[in-house]
Amino acid sequence: MAYSTGDVIFSCEPWVYSVNADQADERCHRCLASPLATGTDLIVCPGCGYAKYCSQFCSDEDLELRHRLECSSMKNLNTSGYGDIIPTDILLAIRILIRLQSGNSDKCVVTGRSFESLMAHEKDLLADSSRLEEIRFFYSILTSEVLQNFPNFSLDFTLFVQVMGKLQCNAFG
Repeated sequence: MAYSTGDVIFSCEPWVYSVNADQADERCHRCLASPLATGTDLIVCPGCGYAKYCSQFCSDEDLELRHRLECSSMKNLNTSGYGDIIPTDILLAIRILIRLQSGNSDKCVVTGRSFESLMAHEKDLLADSSRLEEIRFFYSILTSEVLQNFPNFSLDFTLFVQVMGKLQCNAFG
């Protein structure tokens, strides 16, 4: 089968996604639209002050789908001295952990792959001192500022290295 320029050859909903940290004040946290494109100001989440939305629909939809579970964690991160920009990897890790905790690790309907089937390259991460230092820093942030909002969820360092490895090896954006 021959493909032409512009043909869609694969399409799949992302398992998790997040607005990039450097664009957190410029894009809707649900649909990723820019206020320049919509012609409106972004609506700031009153709970965390971090998530922003292009419409009340996006705000309500995101609150229903995922933000309710992460809102207090984002508020803790936003007010705990880590600065106004929450690293994208932390946001994605929170969303991955929420999804894993909920037992919702659906397979992609197109590829049949699941999050568990992704490569983590743990040995490579553990052997790289600068990446390991960053992972340890993110782990300390998550355990001190985020997991207090999830009392039934325990996160050991080994699982976190696997999550970060899968995230770093398989993220697109």
